[in-house]
Amino acid sequence: MFQSFQSREKIFSIIAILILIVIVSTILLTLLSRKKTTSVQFTSAPAQASVAIEGYSKEFTTPFTLEKIPLSSMISFTISKEKYKTQSREITITESPTHTVAVTLKQISQPADKEPHNISEGLRIEQNPKYLEKIKREPF
Repeated sequence: MFQSFQSREKIFSIIAILILIVIVSTILLTLLSRKKTTSVQFTSAPAQASVAIEGYSKEFTTPFTLEKIPLSSMISFTISKEKYKTQSREITITESPTHTVAVTLKQISQPADKEPHNISEGLRIEQNPKYLEKIKREPF
């Protein structure tokens, strides 16, 4: 009877160890299978620029933050604002708590050959009576 008690005790010990191994393995697999994620903050100068991100159906407006971005993923985006040059970029997400993407947009300059508007263009000023007769005779 004493031997059968010891053999039952061994069997229960082995079963307990096996159950413990299964539980620990399940916990480890669950933790390892979770995809690690991070957040990405987008800013621009000037603010209120439109950002189109590949894979997203909506456009975003700076500043904003994307949450739960998987590590090692690549983000391709285009940032634009009226009267500024559009920029396209691609970033790879690394293991970091947060990422910041700061873009400075360059203003589109006016062409050099384009003259500014003259506000007196098309106006005729007749102040000196001496030249009044001459102005009336000469066509413009």
